[in-house]
Amino acid sequence: MQNLPQEVKEAVERLQEHTPNRVQVKVIRGKYYAFETYVARDRRTKAGKRITHYLGRIGVDGAFSPAKKRWKKGPARPKEPAQKDQIDRTDLIILQNLSMNARIPLSVISKRTGLKASSIEYRIKRLEERYGLRYIAEIDTNKLGFFAYMVAVRFAGSRPSSETMREALEPEPRVQFCMLTVGKYDMLIYLIAESNRALASVIGSIRSQDAFSRHRAKWYVTPFYAAYGYVPLRDKFFDLLKERVWQRSRENPRPKPESILNRDYILLRELNSNGSIEFSEIDRKNNLQRSSAQYTYHKLIESGLIKRITITVQNPSGKRYDSIIFMNDINDSRYVKTREELLKYIIKDSGRMIDRFSLVGEKAVPDGMMFMMPVFSNNGLEQARDELAARVRGISASTQVVTDIVVGALGYRLFDPAYTSQYNVLAEQYSHVKEKQIGY
Repeated sequence: MQNLPQEVKEAVERLQEHTPNRVQVKVIRGKYYAFETYVARDRRTKAGKRITHYLGRIGVDGAFSPAKKRWKKGPARPKEPAQKDQIDRTDLIILQNLSMNARIPLSVISKRTGLKASSIEYRIKRLEERYGLRYIAEIDTNKLGFFAYMVAVRFAGSRPSSETMREALEPEPRVQFCMLTVGKYDMLIYLIAESNRALASVIGSIRSQDAFSRHRAKWYVTPFYAAYGYVPLRDKFFDLLKERVWQRSRENPRPKPESILNRDYILLRELNSNGSIEFSEIDRKNNLQRSSAQYTYHKLIESGLIKRITITVQNPSGKRYDSIIFMNDINDSRYVKTREELLKYIIKDSGRMIDRFSLVGEKAVPDGMMFMMPVFSNNGLEQARDELAARVRGISASTQVVTDIVVGALGYRLFDPAYTSQYNVLAEQYSHVKEKQIGY
């Protein structure tokens, strides 16, 4: 690897950490292709045969694109493996309704599907068992004074183990997820902080821990503005939020702007842990007055602090892995002319039980966008990247493959596109016909 560019060398080293066999690189027409080699032995003769398996292509910037699975020529091409538990249109309607309002009455879904409420209840329980539906509050942390940031880390050589990272990051309440990736970066952290000062403090604290201080790395930080999807908050975040609960005293006769009432805090914590819990149960558990939780819920919905009670599908049918597409703006005038196509693509029907993207947001350094996407097919990531590049001009697109989610989780659901900001912009700025919202 002596003659390889430094970025390619580092990409090979990162790939080797996830590959049990030796990784080699071949340079063909100025491009870099990664292969793994191993020896397979015949069970009968014990003779060894050298096997070379193509892994994918590495860009000059170190970005790794996994190989597409190819089939040999023959009379028939094998189809993608069929799912044993295919869901039907009624299940999709149920999933969309629960995504928009997980506390929606069964009678409402019954009218929209033409099935009895008992049948809807049965189907929901089946979806819960098969796909691990979790009910959770979608909370607007901006209204609590927190801002989102994305931290990208690139290690120079070795990196900490997944377990070591987990032990280091789990206790930090501002970290909402951390994932390991293969590509230009080795690790991505999504965190929320009250200010730049708090951000610098938490990143400094993380980097000073033994898990990270022993490894040379470059850390890149950018503000992140979510435009589509959501990130489930970890329960650990509420340890931090508890410090803001207002306690009446002589020194604090009235709550400060950054303070939060105790019953508001209780409701947010309970609904984040279990969005389907009965309000009366919240009252009982926390010694609140009767109907206090229900009153507080409607108040927080009206204020926008709680956007909705939604779901996350923890085990989506057919998902192979998660991925990331970075879209960097290189020609703003060309990008603006094709912005309409980008908005349409973000909310395009995925044809599956969850949305095409789990999270889309704008990043400031470098200027552009980030798309987090579940991948279901052999070439799904490359296809999405190519579609994005074909629709949107003035951008460059690179990919990352997620190998492990160390802390937190991603939010998978089936959101009604008519309620997205992209849909509103298409209607208001590009004269798209705005359909009537059905109400949830």
